[in-house]
Order: sequence, then structure tokens, then C-alpha cells
Amino acid sequence: MRLTDPDFDDDSAARTGRGATPLMAAWAVAALLAAGIVAVLALTPPREPVDTLAASLSLDWPDAGTAPAMTGAILAAPEEETAADAPAPGTLPLGPKPAPDAVPDETEPGKPPKTGPDRGSPPALGTPKSEDPPDGAPARAGTTAPNGTSGGTSGRTSAPETETAALPAPARPPVVEPAPREPALPEIAPDATLPWQVYAKPFDDGDRRPRIAIVISDLGLSEAATEAAIQTLPAGVSLAFSPYATNLARWIPLARAAGHEVLLAMPMEPMDYPSNDPGPHTLLTTTSDARNLERLAWVLGRARGYVGIVNHMGSRFTISEKHLRPVMAALKERGLLFLDSRSSGRSVAARIARDAGVPRAVNDRFIDTRASRAAIDDRLGEIERLAKSSGVGVGIGFPYPVTVERVRAWAATLEKKGLVLAPVSAVVNRQAVR
Repeated sequence: MRLTDPDFDDDSAARTGRGATPLMAAWAVAALLAAGIVAVLALTPPREPVDTLAASLSLDWPDAGTAPAMTGAILAAPEEETAADAPAPGTLPLGPKPAPDAVPDETEPGKPPKTGPDRGSPPALGTPKSEDPPDGAPARAGTTAPNGTSGGTSGRTSAPETETAALPAPARPPVVEPAPREPALPEIAPDATLPWQVYAKPFDDGDRRPRIAIVISDLGLSEAATEAAIQTLPAGVSLAFSPYATNLARWIPLARAAGHEVLLAMPMEPMDYPSNDPGPHTLLTTTSDARNLERLAWVLGRARGYVGIVNHMGSRFTISEKHLRPVMAALKERGLLFLDSRSSGRSVAARIARDAGVPRAVNDRFIDTRASRAAIDDRLGEIERLAKSSGVGVGIGFPYPVTVERVRAWAATLEKKGLVLAPVSAVVNRQAVR
């Protein structure tokens, strides 16, 4: 009796066993190859994809064809750059980004550096900022500490010292501070020609008509008033400029080109000083002669092309012989004339100028103490009468619109009256000292 399945065929089983042997061997070989590949992959460190690495460096590839070569260069780059390897201005640096704890630069990419009272001037192109930390304070991340080590926040690891500045700001012209210099003071020429004669407006000295000199003072502080006086007043009117005007280098040549003779208004101490203060360069009776001469030199050095000075205020200073004498000696040395505005009826300035040999003139009337048409016309009429009686009349006004308008209209009538409008230099030393 057979103990096997009646359907079981010994020959078929043998053939089946012989066919399965090669298949099992193939599966074993495949398993061994798979195990080998897994072992190799396990031993090989993973590489960061090119796109991920480029993104971490914030680098945009110029084109796909150059990406592999650039990738090799980046991977081979050293961790620290030397001066020779630093990127040229206008290009992005090649290197890792700063650590998250690094202090970010205040400059946004593509914008000029911020400046302010606490920041100072922006650094030059191609040079990183350098700030020395206070004693005992940790250096900022991405900078070099005084001892040559890389600085960073205390207790943290700083990023490598690679240049990570943004695109450089647009180039700016350097700010050049003017070199200090002495004031360009008037000087007497080697042939003894005096500055007041050099800059005097030409006038026919043979003209026998009575002469009237009108001076409009305190110009240069208002652009509109100064422009109106220069352009609309007759050329025979003299103009006096404040030394505190900021554009004298423009105003004085413009006034001379329009035919006007020019003076400077010298601030002098009034009776109610300091409640009425003519400015920081005022000549004072309470200071030393040396200090007053320094202030005089400052005023005289403010411009060129003027014939002399007229006192601005000065009701106290012009009655002090002691303080006037050094001033007049300085004007004599510089070859300048002096116009006494007679801000005080007790002024001795004209007499001290005469004693010092300084060419002098004296104001007879302020023409616009009341800035009205009728009052100005009355004062101009008084000056006419003085000129007819003594040969000379002098008036001083200010650049009020009504003053400019009335002087211009009045000057057109002088020819018919037998009078002539003259510059200040044409009436010096022609008035009695009083």
C-alpha cells in the first residue's frame, strides 16, 4: 500500500526540484547585491543638492551651463577670505551667510548708508565698517576685536569672518572742509594807492553842483529787499551791507556791476546794549581794544570791493574817544574811509577820524525814521536844502519798499533842481566836523 498521494508523480517532482535550483540562486545573488548597495550608501556622506546650496548662499546662477563649474569653485573656497581674494565692489561675496546671532548691518541692500548725528559719515566704497566696542564690551559679530580674535555675542559662537556687506552705496563726492585762513583784509598798494580810492565809483570832481550822497544800509539780510535796492535804485545811490549777510561774495560784485558804491555796516554798541544787541562782532566799550580790533578785522575780512565802513547803531561807542582811536588807526592802516551815521548827537567819531587822517563823511538825516511817503519826502527835502547851503548833503535810509520807491522817484528830479547824486567817496572831507 502506497502512503503517498495517488496523484503525486515522482518524475514530475524531480523535474520541479531541478528547475527551482537556478531561480533560488538568482534571488540570492540579487539579495547580496542589494545588501552591498545599502552598505555603500550607508558609508557615503550625503551631499547637499546644488540648488539648495545656491539658495543658502543667496547666489543666482547666470545660466544653467555655468552652474556646475561655479559649484566646484564654491565648494573648494576657503572658509576665510584674504584681501586678495575679497570680491570686487558691486559683486556678491562668495561664502556662508552670517550666523543668526550676528548683528545685522543697518544698511538695506541697494540703499545708501544711513547717516545721522550718532552715525557719522558712511564708509568708503570697498571698505567694511569698523567700530571699536567699549572697554569690557563684547565685539559685534562679524567684526574683529582689538586682540585680533573674532568678536560675537557673549556665550555664542560667531560666524566666520567673511565679508557679508550689501551692495555698495552710490559713489558720493567727498566733503572737503575749507582750510582755515586769515581774513582777506584790505591793504594799501605798494604805490600808496588806497583801497577806498580803488573801489570808489568814478565821479567828475570838477562838477560844481551841490552834491547829495544817499546810503541804503543793512542790505544782504533780505534777498528780496537787497535785489530791489541793487536793481531799481539809481547807480548814484551807495549801498551798505551787513557783515552778517551770508552771500556777500555775490551781492557786492552785483551791486558794483550795477554802478553802486559799496560800504560795510560795522556793528557798534548802542546805549541800551545788551537788550538791543547788534550781534556777536559788535565793538563794545566794555571789552579790550585788542578784542575790538579782532572783531573789526572779522568784519573787514568778510568781503572785497568796498570803500569803507559806516557804523550800525553805536550811540554809546561813538561817544567814547578812548575806544574810537584804535579803530580809526586800524582804518587808516587799511586805507578805508569812515561814514559817521550820527546815531548819537554827541558822536565824536568824525573828529577822531579827522585826527587819525581817515577820510570821513557825516550823515545829516535818517530819511525813514518814519517809513511813510510824506515823511521820507520831507527828509529828502531837508537834505536838498542842506546841500544848497553847504555844498554837501548826506542821508541814510534802510531797504524798506517805500524808501526804495521814494528815493528812486526823488532822484529823477535832481537834475532840474541843479543838484547831483554822488557816491560817498565824492563827499569825504567836505563837511564841517561837529
